[in-house]
Amino acid sequence: FIGQLKKLRGQGIAGIHLNIEPVSDNDSAYLDLLRDIRAALGPSFFLSHATRPAGLFGLSIGGMKNHFWSRGFYEKTMHYTDQSVVMAYNTRLKNEMPYIAFVAHQTGLLLDWSCQVPGHRVLVGIPAYEHVPDYSDPSIENIRTASLGVRTALHRTEDHSGCFDGVSVYANWTTSADEWNDFKTYWTGYKH
Repeated sequence: FIGQLKKLRGQGIAGIHLNIEPVSDNDSAYLDLLRDIRAALGPSFFLSHATRPAGLFGLSIGGMKNHFWSRGFYEKTMHYTDQSVVMAYNTRLKNEMPYIAFVAHQTGLLLDWSCQVPGHRVLVGIPAYEHVPDYSDPSIENIRTASLGVRTALHRTEDHSGCFDGVSVYANWTTSADEWNDFKTYWTGYKH
């Protein structure tokens, strides 16, 4: 894998985004992979990765270790990567307010942790798909509600400009015209 990354870099690719699922909290093999990529390709190669949500207050214990990451694990991955992209969806929540609060909590935690690691940045993945009914309800988890959650966190936190990259819509190939309008209304055009 690292040999292929070196070939890509040799052809002008400046970095990659890893989306390896599932990765449980404190997965040492995942940390080894990140460390090895960083060692082989150096600090100038941009390394982004999709991450599981953080456990409530940064804790991940018991059965939660399979679904949430702890603060400690997040911080370890941040030392080898340039960007963490939290997947702020597939929560199985059934009401808008708890989902908005969940996204705000995730965004706030990651901003707090990321801003403490020099050069590390956060991107928040927000949902625009309808194909996983066991994991999410698109009337609850959508661009509008996720954007409101991210905006809530940004209003609560101190200066985040040094470590916040914005939001990433997943997935653009499933995003309808109405959803793009929501993106323009609740994310790019939002005024508070």
